[in-house]
Amino acid sequence: MRSFSLSLCFLFAVLFAYSQLSYGDFSYDIGRFTQVSGHSTFVDEFDDGEVSPGGPSGPSTYSVLSQFPTDAESSGVLHLNSSDAAGGNVAIGTRLLDNTFSFISGVGGFVEWEFSFPDGITKNTFLDFGILSLPQDPDNLNESVELTIGKGLSGNITATFRSDVAGVDTDISKIDISSMLGTCTDITPRFDVSAVDVVTASLDICSDGSVDVVMPGSHTLKFLEGKQYTGGFVAVEVLGVDCAFLENPDGSIYLSIENTETVPMASEFKIWIEFTGQAISIVNIGSDGSFLLPPDFRTIIPIIPPYASLPSGLKLGSRLLDPTTGEEFCVDMVTYRKP
Repeated sequence: MRSFSLSLCFLFAVLFAYSQLSYGDFSYDIGRFTQVSGHSTFVDEFDDGEVSPGGPSGPSTYSVLSQFPTDAESSGVLHLNSSDAAGGNVAIGTRLLDNTFSFISGVGGFVEWEFSFPDGITKNTFLDFGILSLPQDPDNLNESVELTIGKGLSGNITATFRSDVAGVDTDISKIDISSMLGTCTDITPRFDVSAVDVVTASLDICSDGSVDVVMPGSHTLKFLEGKQYTGGFVAVEVLGVDCAFLENPDGSIYLSIENTETVPMASEFKIWIEFTGQAISIVNIGSDGSFLLPPDFRTIIPIIPPYASLPSGLKLGSRLLDPTTGEEFCVDMVTYRKP
């Protein structure tokens, strides 16, 4: 599974490698988006009727992930609804394109978003707020720093501060904010950028103007040459348990298994092979709930060694299920190609 990253969201051609299983619709609102760099200030209160990509800077204020409907902006908020999201991965969001307000090395500034969830936070959905480098070019270095708020399979609501530089995703800090929310249905995430390019993250729970959570740690922006640094946000539905086959040119195949939840996850684990129309079970464990994936866990298991004496066309399948409900966390298949 590729890490959840705002920067990856906006590659458009390459979204997420999360399972496409849907666990429930989400409906969230963004009431204000503020970005300040030096003496340049951008504010969108989503009350001008200009639906993204339109906004205060005209029809190309934003670049969007999924096409917003004409009524997405109303009553002073931008609605982020799963029904409007693109693809099986269910993601919708936007990033600021007007480079008048881009972050500049050595200048400092901040970016913040007022996020509301009047119907609560739906399980297996996340909102990712971040500063990212543009253009997002898969052949060149990219950078982002993100603050993700969401509810996983465990039902806990967590805030995760992370960075991604050149495809290396690093969790800086993670906090369970479930007990802090109370009856609040608003959060304002914020990034502050110092004059020496150090980014820190905080949360105003209830959006009442007070800082309630300062995320531990920081990230120093590299300000990669030729890149514009700007803010964006995306709402996405994902799963915390994932499995994916990895292929190498030497014919070797590995299986990546990941649990990004903060609690152990009971899983029924299956691996099988298919050849000449026949399926043969190789692994089938955990139907009794005894197979637990540890929290914040990832492992890569060798399945086929390099230059194996196996026939091309052999298919491998893997699946992880909830042993109680039978709901599918993830499934992946790969075909062996003899080098």
